[in-house]
Amino acid sequence: MMSKVIPGAAAAIAALCLLSPATAATVDLSANAWQIVTLHDVSSATLDFTLASGGSSYINYGGYIKWSTRADGRQTGDGPWGTCYDCGYAGGGWDLSYNPWNLAGSTTSKAVTVDFGGTQESVYLYIRATYGAGLLSYAEAAPAAEPEPAQPDLPAVPLPAGGVLLVSALALAAMGRRKAA
Repeated sequence: MMSKVIPGAAAAIAALCLLSPATAATVDLSANAWQIVTLHDVSSATLDFTLASGGSSYINYGGYIKWSTRADGRQTGDGPWGTCYDCGYAGGGWDLSYNPWNLAGSTTSKAVTVDFGGTQESVYLYIRATYGAGLLSYAEAAPAAEPEPAQPDLPAVPLPAGGVLLVSALALAAMGRRKAA
């Protein structure tokens, strides 16, 4: 079992349409292998599955995706019954095949988008290949930039009004000196 944590406020996989730049990550998956990806502050994710085509024999590759907001893999309302990666929410699946005798019937890649029903603080994707072997590709988002320190919100004084205030203050000061003399 492999685990991958993707940090940052703009964590994303593939086409999440968030603003941070991303780098590609590719993982080999084989039958009954789990890939666990942790995301932060996301509302959806896109995973790309590919099967190497070529050669002279039939090849297939498939599996499914589950997701949870809990690290134990369970749905939100479940009790503390231990880790269960198959107990989360359904995220879709893939079924790819290469047939050298029917190339038109071959499907060697598929993109699966998982919608989390709104922005989630933390999401755990559990990706399992149930047969065959192939690649899982996704984009890793760069860590979010540190926020700039907040500037105090001071009300702006328009320049003409500032000039009037200055002239008024000087006039009052001058009048005060005349009365004192």
